[in-house]
Amino acid sequence: MRAGLLSLAVLALPAWGQGGAPSTPSAPALEAVVITGSRDATPRQALPAAIDTVPAEAIVQDQLRVNISDALVRVPGLVANNRQNYAQDLQVSIRGFGARASFGVRGVRLLQDGIPLTTPDGQGQTGLFDLDGAQRIEVLRGPLAVLYGNSSGGVVQLFSDLDPGDPHFGGGLWLGEDGSWRSHLQARSDLAEGRGVVAANVARFETQGYREHSDTRRDGLNLRARAVLGERSTLTLLVNHQNQPQTQDPLGLTEAQLRDNRRQAGTNAVAFDTRKTVRHSQAGAAVSTDLDDGQTLRLSVYGGTRTVRQYLAFPGSGVTASGGVVDLDRTFGGAGLEWQARAGDWLWIAGLDHDRSQERRQGFVNDNGTAGDLRRDEDNTARNTDARLQARWTLQPGWTLVGGLRHSRVAFDIDDAYITADNPDDSGARRFRSTSGMLGLNVEWRPGWAGHVSVGRGFETPTLAEVAYRPDAQPGANLALDAARHTTWEAGLKAALAAGHSASLTVFDTLVRDEIVIFNNVGGRSTFTNAGRTSRRGIEAAWQARWSPQWDSSVAITWLRARFEDFTTGTSDYSGQRLPGVPERTAFAALTWRPAPAWRMTAQWRGVSRVWANDANTASAPGYGVVNLSLGHEKRLGPWRLDAFARVDNVGDTHHVGSVIVNANNAQFYEPAPGRRASIGLSLRRDWP
Repeated sequence: MRAGLLSLAVLALPAWGQGGAPSTPSAPALEAVVITGSRDATPRQALPAAIDTVPAEAIVQDQLRVNISDALVRVPGLVANNRQNYAQDLQVSIRGFGARASFGVRGVRLLQDGIPLTTPDGQGQTGLFDLDGAQRIEVLRGPLAVLYGNSSGGVVQLFSDLDPGDPHFGGGLWLGEDGSWRSHLQARSDLAEGRGVVAANVARFETQGYREHSDTRRDGLNLRARAVLGERSTLTLLVNHQNQPQTQDPLGLTEAQLRDNRRQAGTNAVAFDTRKTVRHSQAGAAVSTDLDDGQTLRLSVYGGTRTVRQYLAFPGSGVTASGGVVDLDRTFGGAGLEWQARAGDWLWIAGLDHDRSQERRQGFVNDNGTAGDLRRDEDNTARNTDARLQARWTLQPGWTLVGGLRHSRVAFDIDDAYITADNPDDSGARRFRSTSGMLGLNVEWRPGWAGHVSVGRGFETPTLAEVAYRPDAQPGANLALDAARHTTWEAGLKAALAAGHSASLTVFDTLVRDEIVIFNNVGGRSTFTNAGRTSRRGIEAAWQARWSPQWDSSVAITWLRARFEDFTTGTSDYSGQRLPGVPERTAFAALTWRPAPAWRMTAQWRGVSRVWANDANTASAPGYGVVNLSLGHEKRLGPWRLDAFARVDNVGDTHHVGSVIVNANNAQFYEPAPGRRASIGLSLRRDWP
């Protein structure tokens, strides 16, 4: 299969020739205007924050467009791992926040066009991002992120391409190894008189998976629209649907299993047919209205449903067990109101947000892959109500002071309906309150050169999934879990250098109290506890350069020292040990060459240092470095534009562990990454008449 794909790519691309080729889009501007953090279109150089923008080219060009990790690896301070397990989603962490997640995303806020993809308790899934319709991704790290509320160790926000003037329709096909393929169709059109745009895409992705027992199918439907209403208002509408039926879960491997056969499924994965079915539908709308005297009012609403059925690697048949099959039926929604006002050198932003998630959680015995008797039945509710105020003051030209406060109330309620003589009523409730805040000063002492200092304090509650099970294996919820609270100091430099170069350097120090950590992970089910104190100190550096119309490059480097400062549980003292799941060093480099207007060649390198897999630091995944290569070509055929690419990932066929499952039971820590893999892709597009 590998040789066939490479041969097809080599033969097919030159066959289109050079004639009639369009100009390759130029590299994105190095200085971007950002929204995330400021909640207002602001030059990146003017914000006292570490914030990076990933342009559309890095998201869609020569990419599969299934895993957002392919685009996020170029952001310093962020780790995005493809687990090769679509039943558990990607691992995404920012400065160590979120590294504990055994599935989905924790500790990092996810949004698309201002609509939350993170529930009130802090759970998020990156698979919901519409990568086909992306214009850019903004990643915010550090103190300014705390103004997004609960679980804002960082913010990842995708912005859709909703600018009018590019009506078209088309589609594409991607083919890879392990029976992998993806197809998509998309269309967009301007509204009458240029008063907006409407766009839609559908896609299907299938793979047999790199490992045994990892078959996946994912279907997606996305609708986006933006319309001008009257003279002063704009409406944005988003609709997303994802269907992922019977996605197999290969689980983690022990070190011995990894050496013996890295492509095998973990212990009991086949015996209990571990798998997950997900169906998610969501819609959101936002109306922005310009008022008099430089004021703007924005109202947003969203809602949706999510159903999940997951088969774990154990029966869960005990009379006080919660079952080995998890069945969730969730409804969620929320609304936000924001007011902005400009007055002289001041920008004021005030807002109210309310979000609610309600789920029916049931547990059944896993009878070797078949749902058996009921072992859990309860209704869980999470809701938050937040009030926020943010101000930006231009003290004098080039000097900007930014500050803000956000008061949050988060509530969990559990109503137990499974009550027997051996399993008492486990109903309960938990309330959290916190006021987050930040203050930062940014100084731009010459055009394109800026430095900042900032400090912020935020918090992170456990999620409903994290309070669902007690670490002592007794029935009932783990309502003793506390919220983690963190304080971060940060200083940074940003520079727009000569000849199309830009660079940034950030240093930070974060102290966390009551860090939420994994106590144990058994067959895909994790339980959690609070550590005493942890610390994170690090340096992030990035450099982008446009050397000429033919050459551009980018580099991102992170050093992060993350440790338990004070953590004792039972007879074990982990104080001084490194946080599991957090690499100390990560690096990324990319070089693109455009030898002719229609051709592009890109080389990427990613390096990751050793990652500890447990709190005791007795097991780890060794560091690695991998190289990816891609070749792309565009060709115009009348009104049609064809774009094709071939790529080889992990060119050196390096055997490495892509991610670890923190504190996994039976030492099943390791999720191996594929060796050398080849793929090709083709897209076809036609502009509207």
